[in-house]
Amino acid sequence: MTKLQVGIGDLVEVTRPEGADLGREPVRGGALYASEARGEAEARRATCSFVGMAWPVSNFEPSCVGLDGPARLNCQVKLGDKVSVRRLNMSRVLDADSVSLRSTPLGQRTSDDPPVPDETTKLFVRNHLVGQYLQTHMKVVVPIYLRKKKFVVESINQSADSAAKGEIFRVTNNTKFFVNVNKHSVGDKDSQLSSGAELCFAHIGGLSSQIRELREMIKLSLKNPGLFRRYGLKPPRGALLYGPPGTGKTMLARALAKYTEVPCYVLSQAGVSDEEGVANISGLFERAKANAPSLIFIDEIDAISRRRRDDSSAYENQAVSVLLTCMDGIDGCSADPVAESCQFFVLAATNRPNAIDPSLRRPGRFDREIEIPIPNRQQRLEILRVYLKNMPHNLKEHEIASIASSTHGYVGADLSNLCREAGLRSLKNFYQDDSRKNDLRDSKVTFDDFSSALAESKPSVMRDVMADIPKTEWDDIGGYEDVKQKLKEAVEWPLRYPEAFKRMHIDPPKGILLYGPPGCSKTLLAKAVATQATLNFIPVKGPELFSKYVGDSEKAVRDVFEKARAASPSIIFFDELDAVGGRRGLSDDSCPTYDRVLTQMLNELDGIEKLKDVLFLATTNRPDVIDEALMRPGRIDRIIYVGPPDDEARKKIYQLQLKKIPHDDQQLNVDRLVQLSRGLSGAEITSACREACLLAMQDDIEVKKVQEKYFITALQHIQPGITKKMLSYYESFARAFKPTV
Repeated sequence: MTKLQVGIGDLVEVTRPEGADLGREPVRGGALYASEARGEAEARRATCSFVGMAWPVSNFEPSCVGLDGPARLNCQVKLGDKVSVRRLNMSRVLDADSVSLRSTPLGQRTSDDPPVPDETTKLFVRNHLVGQYLQTHMKVVVPIYLRKKKFVVESINQSADSAAKGEIFRVTNNTKFFVNVNKHSVGDKDSQLSSGAELCFAHIGGLSSQIRELREMIKLSLKNPGLFRRYGLKPPRGALLYGPPGTGKTMLARALAKYTEVPCYVLSQAGVSDEEGVANISGLFERAKANAPSLIFIDEIDAISRRRRDDSSAYENQAVSVLLTCMDGIDGCSADPVAESCQFFVLAATNRPNAIDPSLRRPGRFDREIEIPIPNRQQRLEILRVYLKNMPHNLKEHEIASIASSTHGYVGADLSNLCREAGLRSLKNFYQDDSRKNDLRDSKVTFDDFSSALAESKPSVMRDVMADIPKTEWDDIGGYEDVKQKLKEAVEWPLRYPEAFKRMHIDPPKGILLYGPPGCSKTLLAKAVATQATLNFIPVKGPELFSKYVGDSEKAVRDVFEKARAASPSIIFFDELDAVGGRRGLSDDSCPTYDRVLTQMLNELDGIEKLKDVLFLATTNRPDVIDEALMRPGRIDRIIYVGPPDDEARKKIYQLQLKKIPHDDQQLNVDRLVQLSRGLSGAEITSACREACLLAMQDDIEVKKVQEKYFITALQHIQPGITKKMLSYYESFARAFKPTV
């Protein structure tokens, strides 16, 4: 920078010399970084150039200039091209009186995108470009509602009182904007993948290891095939990306197409929907060979190459055979297997890898399978940072980390939707304030906006198993403090103190069984766990798992645990476990489904595949009929007895109920009610309070307060459901199994 007489923060002009040999020489021109992060680019028809701010970067070579994607787009250069750098003559810069822009297509757009009003677009454009330097025919990218929109500067008018003729114009607060928003139709898959010119690896968060692996494969396979020839090897020719929907498989393919800067051909199920479309496969491979080096991307490959079966249609089997032949023919351009072969790479994506024909999943076709998993906490934090770069907000770092910690099971698409919902809430609050309606720069997304959006959004992997569970706090349950503490240790401690478990080299409890007489708050405790824990809660009704078709019941159990693993950390709740976990051999021999379901559950809890970050929570009032293999440590680690409430617990239950019932505190003796309800369960006490209210209404429908006599009468009509025989039964079970509590 000293050699160029450029200081930090100075405006510089970067130009691609006309007639330069592109793509062969490294970028030269001084040790500076020309940033165009907020649309400081411009392009002239005669010579491609742009204006940026000079800034030093320590990890750059002394003779290199760093340009981001929009800057390279305006200057019409690629990585490795030559550019010229010189300090900008400020006499060429004038204030812009008005600017006319026209929107152009950019990247992927779906038909369900909400329409953006023209006035809102103008506000975003104006607040984004104030203070920037524009030039006619330049391209600028403006983030609008978390979606980038590209505009072309059609014309710029300078101030009428300026006699000089400017080439570069400064946008001020007084500059007027005329924005022409074109309504673009949704393109097909080919255009969506190739049109992502602005997408690069920097726009993808949480997939650093997958990006590094793909870059190494592509770089060696397409850019340096001679390295493989030296060792007598064939370069890798295919990679399969698999993972749940919304994790970024197609986005990663688009970024890879941008990174390779080679022709990219897309094959989708729409082009192979009939017998005539099967020929499109071989035709696409022929075009890729003719334009090598090139990249082929097969989206949703499970729809094109389904597992071949006897009942498959003829064109489905033909599509698989043609695809296998084409992939085997990648190296058929040369008779010498060591010689340089056709340089193109096949990349495929799917969320159902087991549905693909097995013959495709072998080395030589798809040499490597790369999982794109549901992001963990650190990966979610990286994704949120990427989305928040283009969103005005006042979130602090610990608040962003808190959002990442609260979004268990969220994929990249879910986090994008969360940010969009938070932004819409912020805009709604902004437009409700008429005093700030004309200054959009005052609108910023807050942590409260994210909190309200998070309360109404759910991860997509959980949408088909979500249940509307009433919110229950720990304080809503009277007594059982020891049981609450055991549940907190199993649910909250692994999230709050993970370093303590690592330091002690122990795993959190994997399974918890709550047993006891009916009506003693076992299910209510599970509801409190679902409310208090920030984990994904999956309730399972045992009878719903059984099916009359062979294998469907076991598959239902397997699907439940697969969803729990995908949405981990999570809780699987089985109410009345004895309905599915009874001892094997007790069922009729003619219907062994019961035993197979239990065997599948045992394998899921403690089988070959480890159950990580998933808590198994169950309740029962018949612990003696549950299979011993299910009750052992490693599957159910804690067996907790939830007995009838004692005097202190019954008093707290009455206090909780009386908060909702109008009564006279001086006239009502709670201690007397506690003594009269000895031996009753929590459910029976709640029923007695409800009956007391009904008795009072029978005497006077306009009653204002419920008197003590109605509670006493209601308790006299309650028949205790917990008998001494029942309590002795649980005592004998406790002596035999020695439960945790």
